[in-house]
Amino acid sequence: DMGEAAKKVKIHLAKLDELTRAHGEKLASSRSAAREAAREAAKDHHAALSATKSELSAAHKHYSEQLDFVKYLHANKLRDVQGEAIETLAKAQAKHKEQIDFAQSSHAAELVKFKAEAEAASQAEASFWTQSL
Repeated sequence: DMGEAAKKVKIHLAKLDELTRAHGEKLASSRSAAREAAREAAKDHHAALSATKSELSAAHKHYSEQLDFVKYLHANKLRDVQGEAIETLAKAQAKHKEQIDFAQSSHAAELVKFKAEAEAASQAEASFWTQSL
């Protein structure tokens, strides 16, 4: 009968409305939970990025300080090496000057000796010729 069928349809429609309403509430609840989870994940991600940025900043500062220290040590070592090189060069120049001075004085003495011998030989030859004539 039609009345009975209409009642059943009304009951089914009421159940369908109830299921639709319940499904809508669950969907809204799920969306809300998803939004909250996304918000929390974004907060965690931001915190992690901030921590990473802080760690990178600290590491950069640490390595920058180490680099400055290495530059300082290098500059000191360079200054020491330059000082040693200048000192070694000065010693070498002094030794070279001594050698030149010694060679010049030896040469001058040899020259004086040679001149004296040449003079003596010349006088002996002149004397020989004078006596021979």
